[in-house]
Amino acid sequence: MLKFGKNRSLRYRLIVSLSSITLLIGLISSLTGWLMLRKEINDLFDAQQIYFAERLASSNITEGFQTLKTSSNAPTQNVEDDAIAFAIFDQNGTQIFHDGRDGRFIPFAPKNGGFNQQIVQEEDDRDEYRIYWLQDGDLYIAVGQEIEYRQEVIGKAVVSQLGSWAVGFPLVILAILWFIYREFAPLKQLARQVSERKPDETTPIVNPRLPSEIQPLVTSLNHYFERTQTMFNRERRFTSDAAHELRSPLAGLRVQAEIAQMAQDDPETHQRALKNIEGSIDRISQLIEQLLTLSRLENITQLDELESVNWQSIAESNVSQLYALAEQKQSDLYLDIESEPPPQQGKPLLLSLVLRNLIENAIHYTPSGSLIKILLKSDRLIVEDNGNGVSDSDLAKLGQPFYRPVDRPTDNGQDEKGSGLGLSIVKRILALHHFQLKLSRSELGGLKAEILF
Repeated sequence: MLKFGKNRSLRYRLIVSLSSITLLIGLISSLTGWLMLRKEINDLFDAQQIYFAERLASSNITEGFQTLKTSSNAPTQNVEDDAIAFAIFDQNGTQIFHDGRDGRFIPFAPKNGGFNQQIVQEEDDRDEYRIYWLQDGDLYIAVGQEIEYRQEVIGKAVVSQLGSWAVGFPLVILAILWFIYREFAPLKQLARQVSERKPDETTPIVNPRLPSEIQPLVTSLNHYFERTQTMFNRERRFTSDAAHELRSPLAGLRVQAEIAQMAQDDPETHQRALKNIEGSIDRISQLIEQLLTLSRLENITQLDELESVNWQSIAESNVSQLYALAEQKQSDLYLDIESEPPPQQGKPLLLSLVLRNLIENAIHYTPSGSLIKILLKSDRLIVEDNGNGVSDSDLAKLGQPFYRPVDRPTDNGQDEKGSGLGLSIVKRILALHHFQLKLSRSELGGLKAEILF
C-alpha cells in the first residue's frame, strides 16, 4: 500500500496513485496476455503436429517407402528446421524413415499414443521435445517439436506486446499529468483569489470553473465572509455607539468641572457641581464596566467548569440584596417559588448577574409604589411589574446595545438613565447557557421578562 507524507499535495498523491494503478493494470494485463498467448501458441503447434502426422499417414507411406527413402527431406522441404521433426518406426521399434535432420534422433517410445514429453539425445546436446505419436497399421509415426523453439516464439510475441505497451505507458502518464494539472487549475485560481484578498474584503468568491465537489467549500467561505461582514458592521456600530455614550457624560463632566471652578464663591452651587461630577464619574465607571463585561462575554464561545445551578437560592439572594433599593422607592418586591426547576449546570455567578439586572431595571423604570414580582417555575423564571411598560416598537428593540426607550417615564422623569447595555449582557449570558430571554407585556400592566430554561 502506498504511503504519503503529511505534506504531500493532493495532486502528487493523484499522480502517484493513478500512475501506480496504470502500471499495475499493465503488468496484470501483460501476465494474463502471456498466459493466454502461451496456451494459444501451444494449441496451434499441437494442431500443426497432429495435422502433419495425419498427412504422413494418408500418404501411402508403405507403398512409397522406397521413394521416400531416396528423398532426403521431401515431406519437410518448406518447414523451418526447428519447427517440425518426424520419424517413422516399424512395430519392432526400428526407425525406417526420418526427415533427414533432427527426426533421426527421436527414440522409439510411443507409450499409448498422443502427446508426451521426451528427451532427445542429439549429436552434441540433449533437448526436450513435445512428440505426437500416431499408429498407422504396423507403423508408428512420431512428429516432434523442440520445447525451446516454442518458448522462443512465445517470447518474441510477448516482447512485441511489451514493446508496444512500454511505448504507450509514458504517453498514458503524460495524459494523466496533463489531465490533473488541467483539472487543478481552477483550484490554483481559487487559492490565488483567496490569498490576494484584502484583510477587510468580504465580497463573495465567484469562480464558475470550479467543479461541483468544491462548490460547497466556496459556499461555506462565502457564508463565512458574510458572517464576518456582519460582525465587522456590528463592531463598528458598537464602537461608534460606545464612543457616543462616553462622549456625553465626559462632556457633562467637563461642564460641571467648569461650573465648580467658577462657583468657588457660591458654596451651594459649588457643592451641587461637585455632586454632579461624582454622579457623572459613577455613570462613566458603570458604562466602562459594562463595556468590559460585554466584550469579555462576546469573546467566550463555550462555558467551562460548570457548576450546579440552584435557581431558588439565586432568586432569594438577589431579592434580599435589592430589597432595600425597592424600599427607597416604596416599591413592593415579591418572590413566589411555584416549583423548583430540574437540575441544571451553568455559572451561578453569571446567572445571578442576569437576575439582578432584570430586578434593578424593574425597580429603576417603574414609578414609586410599584409591584415587582419574581416567579420561579420548573421551566422558567419570570420578573414582571405593574409599571408603565414599553411600546411595541421599543419592545422589539430591547436588548440591542445602547438602545434605551425614550418614553419610559418614572416618578422623577428621566433621572433613571442607563447605558442600554444591561439587557445585551443578559441576553449574551443566557445564550452561553442555551437559555432564552422573552420580553412581553405583563398582565400586571408593565413589562414581563421571562428566562426560559
